[in-house]
Amino acid sequence: MATEEHLPYYWAAYKLGCFEIVDDVFKQALSQEEFAEALNSFIAINHLTPYTFFAEVSGKIRAVGCGFFWVRGRIFQTENLIWFKWASKRIILESYVNFISKMRKLVYADTDKTYVILEYAREKDRPYFDHVCKYGVMHRVGTSYEIYHNEKCCIYESVGK
Repeated sequence: MATEEHLPYYWAAYKLGCFEIVDDVFKQALSQEEFAEALNSFIAINHLTPYTFFAEVSGKIRAVGCGFFWVRGRIFQTENLIWFKWASKRIILESYVNFISKMRKLVYADTDKTYVILEYAREKDRPYFDHVCKYGVMHRVGTSYEIYHNEKCCIYESVGK
């Protein structure tokens, strides 16, 4: 579930139209209470783990985005990444690279294996993920035409620590 302390950030982003890509329900006019219910329902039904990205913006620590991930064992697969309109391209890149760096160093449960982050990127998002790869935290591992129904999709995975 989205934490209560993060809901005001998510609500502000929803009001600015940032959540429309997540699900059709977020294209509707919702009250704050309806939004919270819809968000928590979306997370529960899809078995997602939310993550809020924070960065310094104008001298203050602010939420700059959120991600929804399917977590299966030590695999994190991105469902959606939402960057709030007040996040600059630099902040988005730094926040995501820092997230990948952090997750790829964490050891899963009682194993010696680290978490793996998988990204399925549409062709329009390829330049961004290719740029992330330049930081040494991810690499491209393949292409699929099945994930997005005959649309080319680039597959990226985090690089171990």
